[in-house]
Amino acid sequence: SIIGVADTTGSDAPGDGVVSLASARYCGTVSEKHVSETHRELLQSATTSIELERILERQLRDLGVDPNPPSAGSLLGRLLQQ
Repeated sequence: SIIGVADTTGSDAPGDGVVSLASARYCGTVSEKHVSETHRELLQSATTSIELERILERQLRDLGVDPNPPSAGSLLGRLLQQ
């Protein structure tokens, strides 16, 4: 899970300003990364992109696929080109 935990003024509970941390958590998740971004900024964050690439590479490795074949560039870059 990638969860926004921005400092939102006026909010009683931690979260991204729309979704609380408690609501964003998913039981059974393998990893949980907190990103200091609001709900709107979360998908544009470099930290989110790096974590997403890490998760996708791990899934490929679990499937026995090399996520970084020679001269292929980053996994996220290759996915965005398709």
